[in-house]
Amino acid sequence: MKKNLVFFTETTGIGGAEVYLKILALNLDKEQFDISVAIPKNEGTENFVNEMRSKGISVEYIKRYNFLSNYLYFKKNKPDIIHFNVPFPIFFCCTIAILAGSFYSRSKLFATIHLAPPDYRPNLFFRSIINFIYRKLAVLITVSNKNKKALITNFDLPEDQIKVIYNCVNIDSVAKYNKEIAKDLKDKFSINDSAIVFGTVGRLHKQKGHQYLIEASKKVIEKVPNSIFLFVGTGSEKDRLVHIIEENNIKEHFRFVGFQEDLPEILALIDIFVLPSISEGLPFALLEAMAARKPVIATNVGGVPEIITDHYNGIVVEPRDANGLANAMILLAKDENKRDQMAQMGYTKIIDTFSIEKMIKMTEQIYKEY
Repeated sequence: MKKNLVFFTETTGIGGAEVYLKILALNLDKEQFDISVAIPKNEGTENFVNEMRSKGISVEYIKRYNFLSNYLYFKKNKPDIIHFNVPFPIFFCCTIAILAGSFYSRSKLFATIHLAPPDYRPNLFFRSIINFIYRKLAVLITVSNKNKKALITNFDLPEDQIKVIYNCVNIDSVAKYNKEIAKDLKDKFSINDSAIVFGTVGRLHKQKGHQYLIEASKKVIEKVPNSIFLFVGTGSEKDRLVHIIEENNIKEHFRFVGFQEDLPEILALIDIFVLPSISEGLPFALLEAMAARKPVIATNVGGVPEIITDHYNGIVVEPRDANGLANAMILLAKDENKRDQMAQMGYTKIIDTFSIEKMIKMTEQIYKEY
């Protein structure tokens, strides 16, 4: 008999955690699971909801931080499994919903935590509450071994409760780009054919470290004058970032292109992918760039070292190190052979370790075993 599976998320925008939920909802075995999604209603998730519904996934709007509403939702839908999608382990992120799920008591409870910074340890009061609530979960999934270590150290959670399942990428869809798409997009964004395009994908938020990429760009432009920096994403930091760029008189080298529905097309015009983040879980954008055979540079945060072997299938630099970032960018911009070699090794890493099939199989196995 099919299991009734609810994915519960309190997100207000679209990021890696929502990409993860979408991959699971669309790829888990529909002969084993009846799948639905519970999500708050807001403009930031409208496209996500529409896509889920268009692909046959039931979506119902829920209230955030409301124990009674969440409990009544579970009582009405009678899920066998509730899987909470937690971008960050703070008090107001699904904790009330998890508690409501435990009171319903007929469901097995699972959660995935996407980001657990090693330097974030809440005070004793909040740590005790989060610990108490998380222990009601059958399994706590996280996306990197570094996250797992942080959850054990900073939240005093038992090691055997936490399982690591890496994020994945749909290799076939990401690899569909071609040179004609790249040419059309260069025309659209006013990028010269001779330009070296450095691209980054992510919310315009301080966590993503865009300001350090801007700082690094000044040195890069001196050495590689035909550099263009492509920022893909939206967010509250845009005005501040634009102001920094204008102050440094480098505006002509930057393109802010907002949210892009079809990331494989954007990857088609990028020569070198850069992830300058201050903190990460296991970044989907990095996996997608490697699947698209793009050479990558990323900061030494979260699960990045579990993806990149430095100077083999990419380059790793320390977070907030604009000079190190600039040197890596210049190195790859000036050495096409190195770019090609790293890109191929990165693609091989994705094929071997980060396939959808592996992620789905491990998740289904956890549902069965617990």
